[in-house]
Amino acid sequence: MNILVGTGNKHKFQEISFIMKDCHNVRLILADDIFGQKDIIEDGLTYKDNALIKAEAYYALLNAENTADSNISSNINSNNSGSSDTYVDAVASDIIRNDIDYIISEDTGLEVKCLNNEPGLYTARYSELTDGAAATVAANVNGKDDIADIRINNINKLLNKMKANKKDCINGREAKFVCWACLYDVRNMNHMFFYGELNGSITEELSGVAGFGYDPVFYVPEFSKTLAELSEEIKNKISHRANAFNKVINFINGLCKS
Repeated sequence: MNILVGTGNKHKFQEISFIMKDCHNVRLILADDIFGQKDIIEDGLTYKDNALIKAEAYYALLNAENTADSNISSNINSNNSGSSDTYVDAVASDIIRNDIDYIISEDTGLEVKCLNNEPGLYTARYSELTDGAAATVAANVNGKDDIADIRINNINKLLNKMKANKKDCINGREAKFVCWACLYDVRNMNHMFFYGELNGSITEELSGVAGFGYDPVFYVPEFSKTLAELSEEIKNKISHRANAFNKVINFINGLCKS
């Protein structure tokens, strides 16, 4: 079974690959390795909307006779400079159309209780929203001002907003990561959703250098550490993404047995 993983984030692909490593007779294919880097416009109103938007965008790419056509999906940004001029050669195009069984995509978010579940849908681009955030707090890990794949600006904004909302956040820093995975059946053109979450809280300072996103400030009580302090193996067993994709695995294994 061949599954196209609809993401341009290689860290997400690595996580998904690790989580699904024991899923037998399944080959995972990173969408970027076929089409080049694509900018999928996620303008849905919910996580499920965005997960489906991504799946349908890659389905459109799979079935387009000319994958360089900028009009194949209204949610694919044709002005992405990172894309190749020609995404799929003739041989690869035949393999794609004939051999991909499913597309798997997902949307995730961080929800902080005392901030009315912000950042939520805007988790990945939180710092880009203009809402009068306070001055940037000093955010660094082991003396580094910027860390690959850790969105310092997003973390700064989150900590600033929580600091500004002391009344609500001083004793209530509960948070959760949520994940909605969409498994899209290419041949039958239908889809299913799978949900996972990870509960924890937001720390006042960054701790740890592993992972990406908000990992250095997401504290997991079970391990008394932030996600950035946990090993990759542990994180990929307990994460919101793992909880969602383990349900995907169970579904796929059921298909393989039937």
